[in-house]
Amino acid sequence: LENARRVATRIGSEFVDYLPTLLGASILLLAGWGVAHLLRAATRRAGNHLNRLLDRAFRTGRLVDFRLSPRAVAALAEIIFWLTVFVFATIAARAAGLTTFANWLDRAVASLPNLIAGALVIVVGFFLGAVARDLTTASATRTAQSALIGKPVQVAIIVIALIIGLDQIGINVTFIVTMFAIAAGALLGGIAIAFG
Repeated sequence: LENARRVATRIGSEFVDYLPTLLGASILLLAGWGVAHLLRAATRRAGNHLNRLLDRAFRTGRLVDFRLSPRAVAALAEIIFWLTVFVFATIAARAAGLTTFANWLDRAVASLPNLIAGALVIVVGFFLGAVARDLTTASATRTAQSALIGKPVQVAIIVIALIIGLDQIGINVTFIVTMFAIAAGALLGGIAIAFG
């Protein structure tokens, strides 16, 4: 009975000593949750503001319908929300002394810049592909040629952006590059035979 009392006293003492650390980690998590909510709302507002800017910039022309879809803005806002929570969870785990969990989270957080850069390259590639398609279509003299030339230009830019973005994220793109080269060679060969 005396031993059980000593063990209970020691456990209670350790818990009381650990309580400020646990409380600090909990406050960090709550702060991260609040910051994540603010960033999610700010992302949605920024998406709406960008669409208003696009409305003013492209009143006429081929890009008159180019806008960020509400689903894309909502998805981006959710990604930013959970990334913020993830970063604050890493800081809270480090503050709580959970070193193994914190080290795993640190490695995951260290790969976030590459992930964000890769996603940004892919998004910009989609935008540039649409712009290049419209510019190519507008510069073609015949309507039949414009559709024939504009779409392949867009697809080529999007594929290149995907390859660069996936490589930036850290995905091995050798197979994709090989398949793209084979498809491009077959397409160009078919065009050469058709015109020959």
